[in-house]
Amino acid sequence: MSTTSTQSLMSHLSQLRSEKLNASLEILCGFLATAIKNNSETYSPANQYEILLHQADVNFKKKHFRIAESVYRQAINVRKNGLKQNQKNVSSFNKLPSEVDVKYKIHVCCHNNDDDHNAISILESIPIKYRTVKINYALAQIHHKLGRKRSAILSYKDVLKKMPLALDVIFSLLSLGESINEILSIVSNAAQGLDWFLPLIKAHAFLHCKEYYNCYSHLNILMKKTAIAGDAQVHCSLAKLRARTGNNKSAIVYFESARMNNPFLLDGMDIYAYLLYEEDEHEKLDKVACELFSITCQHPAPWVTLGYRALSKGDYKRVVYLAVQATKLDPVCVQALILKGCALRAIDEIKDATAHFREASRIDPNWFVCYKELAETQLQNGRTNEAIAVAHSALNTIGYLTSCLVLCASVHMCDQNGKDKALNYVNKALVLEANNQYAIIVKANVLYKYEKYTEGIKFLSDTVEYFSSSPMHTILGNCYQEVKNYPKAVEHYTIALSLNSNNKEASEGLNKISNQQQDINFESGSLDTGQQGIDAEEGNSDSDAMYTE
Repeated sequence: MSTTSTQSLMSHLSQLRSEKLNASLEILCGFLATAIKNNSETYSPANQYEILLHQADVNFKKKHFRIAESVYRQAINVRKNGLKQNQKNVSSFNKLPSEVDVKYKIHVCCHNNDDDHNAISILESIPIKYRTVKINYALAQIHHKLGRKRSAILSYKDVLKKMPLALDVIFSLLSLGESINEILSIVSNAAQGLDWFLPLIKAHAFLHCKEYYNCYSHLNILMKKTAIAGDAQVHCSLAKLRARTGNNKSAIVYFESARMNNPFLLDGMDIYAYLLYEEDEHEKLDKVACELFSITCQHPAPWVTLGYRALSKGDYKRVVYLAVQATKLDPVCVQALILKGCALRAIDEIKDATAHFREASRIDPNWFVCYKELAETQLQNGRTNEAIAVAHSALNTIGYLTSCLVLCASVHMCDQNGKDKALNYVNKALVLEANNQYAIIVKANVLYKYEKYTEGIKFLSDTVEYFSSSPMHTILGNCYQEVKNYPKAVEHYTIALSLNSNNKEASEGLNKISNQQQDINFESGSLDTGQQGIDAEEGNSDSDAMYTE
């Protein structure tokens, strides 16, 4: 083809691309690619490179990543061969996307095909001096995902040196254990004039050092004394912190405040969904799921929220489907893995459920829920010793928190010889947090299990005067039933059902008392009937005697 014709063709291709006529561009580039294959001399190397890039980009936009990757690799080979043949081609290629840009797109294709090995390989093939910020960031993320701590830190720091206000990079470095002083030395100058920036970093540093009280204090300072007071993200951070430390109700309050400040908030909404499920807030779950789907369906949070609603209804196949959709959007979404694990456990797929909970704890080793669900799975499988090991692993990894101590008490309670240890752990939890409802319920269960009914009644009676819950009143009802105080048992079962109409244990307790009362009445009626028969016989005997006389 003549130079003029070729230039006209390239111009038409560019116009099709700029006007978003991707279907026409795809068809045309397909024919042109065949023409190049039949006769490579039809177009110059630069023109061939441009045509292949157009074809690859169309497939990339359509998310046909395997096709796009293959065509991008062909384009790189055309570029390399063109530069080898004639150095005069350099100027022509310089007007087109660079090899670095094409390799970055190949990495994206590999990443979307779950091929991390080739993704990191193509990025590392780029010489260090040509690596841009986005290349280093992509390398850091893959190293982080694969557990290559040192390489991830080095790549993140390369990014931070050029982008010192990149908070996501700072948080990632802190999670990898990088020194806060090292980070501050890089970002301090850039943060001048932002009174909230350094306190925010310090708060996250305390979080990753497991100094939860200091983290909470710094976040509260941000809420009240800086330019970002009342910010939804700070509310969200406080909510996550409370959830991490096992304070579900407090976490829900902070999440609701965050959503009031930002109705389009997506960050942390998967955790919020889990908390609502745990607290039996089913109507809220429905509402939140609808609201999140109205924002986007390209984020895992809406799918996870809908999944927990399905889990509450016992629709386990649907739960698995929804969890899979969430993990497609974010392969390291911890709550999606936990959600799927809960559904698999419910249908007795214990091995797969265990694998999902372990993967979740690998991704976020400081997330308490991973250990809690894993311990419950081991108990369901009859492996008490493994459950105890999981609980102690949580205590050692996360720290000396009330939630971890309560978990240890719960699993030891399932051990025949674990009575003293269970009481010891739950008493330690109550020393840390005297009003922790989960600790109170576990202690009450321990006392009930070991037949200390009077002690359990005294312990819970003092507690329900200040705050109560359906499980507390249920245990009180159980204790009163064991000591034959049926009116009190009925009273507390009724309160338990008023707080949670789906409380099966309270319903069964009431039915048991009702059946016992019926049995007593039946026996009383039988005795009365028997006595009447005896009296009647005695009367007949007297009549017979009189008749005889």
